[in-house]
Amino acid sequence: MSNFLAIATATATLQQLLLESLGVDVPGADATTLRPDNARLTTPGNYGVNIYLYQTAPNTAWRNSDLPTRDASGRLRQRPKIALDLHYLLTFYGDEESLQPQRILGSVARTLHARPVLTGAMIQAA
Repeated sequence: MSNFLAIATATATLQQLLLESLGVDVPGADATTLRPDNARLTTPGNYGVNIYLYQTAPNTAWRNSDLPTRDASGRLRQRPKIALDLHYLLTFYGDEESLQPQRILGSVARTLHARPVLTGAMIQAA
């Protein structure tokens, strides 16, 4: 996907991936995409992970691959693309006494280690 929805789609895909694994590992845990100051609600029993996109940066390795390609007659063959690195802040919250945030962190770390790349199928499913 290479349009204005790409960044939001990446965030939604990450959220869906974490929701699926949390549903198995820590039933009832939520994955939200709120500002960090709004992530933890005061409702008792609220626990989960918040995913917040705090920075975007040009990907240095792919920075020059976005040059438009033209054919011999000058017609555009490939539109320019922007390669971005998306930096997320993950915040874990829940009952500290029962170690909910640490269990959620463990589930998220395991999931992201097992699936470090968002595939096309994952993006379409989200």
